[in-house]
Amino acid sequence: MTGNRYLELMVSAIIDAPLRTAATGHSAKTPVRTPMRTATTLQKREPAPGPDGPVPVTQAFARGRSAVLLDQEGAVLAFPAATATATQLHFAIRHSSGLIHAAMPSTRLDELRIPDQWVSPSQNSGAGFTVAVDAADGITTGISAYDRAHTLRILADPASVATDLTRPGHVMPIRCAAGGFTARPRPWELAIDLVAAAGHPPVAVACRLIGEDGDTLDDRGAAAFARHHGLPVCESYRSGVASRPHLREVAAGVQFTATMSSTQGAQHE
Repeated sequence: MTGNRYLELMVSAIIDAPLRTAATGHSAKTPVRTPMRTATTLQKREPAPGPDGPVPVTQAFARGRSAVLLDQEGAVLAFPAATATATQLHFAIRHSSGLIHAAMPSTRLDELRIPDQWVSPSQNSGAGFTVAVDAADGITTGISAYDRAHTLRILADPASVATDLTRPGHVMPIRCAAGGFTARPRPWELAIDLVAAAGHPPVAVACRLIGEDGDTLDDRGAAAFARHHGLPVCESYRSGVASRPHLREVAAGVQFTATMSSTQGAQHE
């Protein structure tokens, strides 16, 4: 067989192969490509909100779930400290700077002998940060999601005493006004009021939400985040909250705080 004839037969076989495959109804086995597990596919999500979607904030807190609180500085993720879980802490750490706060009444911090974080007068922002704490027992290094959830439950437990905590640690309490949001309209006080209205001890887990660009989430980013994770949103600086009766309405199940309205959302489209 000449070289040219051999080449012609090889070309013919390559061309005819797909036709023979189609005629017999068999296809060549091709490898199945497994999708790459990216950071997005591995991302932890807040537990599903259920078939009815987001609920009023206090109803979410009553179930031990999370909510997003908005203020003029961005968005805060909050949930009751008394029911904090490792899964919730992992979620909070993943979507924040990693700094986890426990918003607490000033009197309770004094009972637990948790002093304020010292700062020079020129750098004092008035935020009310205290020395960070860890649980004295039941944890390892204190920094894991499991350990921080345990510390937060200790902080929320009315039976806890000063010796149940070590200082410094990995959870940073925030000293809040005794009068709550009425006395000092900040998301930290609002979180305490809503957690208490939901039937929990007045200690709230709180952290600033951070976007993929490393900056705090604005209204639009917070609304998208809440929709994606099925979380209710409290627009604290727009809602005009000024008195405790509003909180009683929330506890009764009235939709006092809701996700951003369609009109507000359209302004950002």
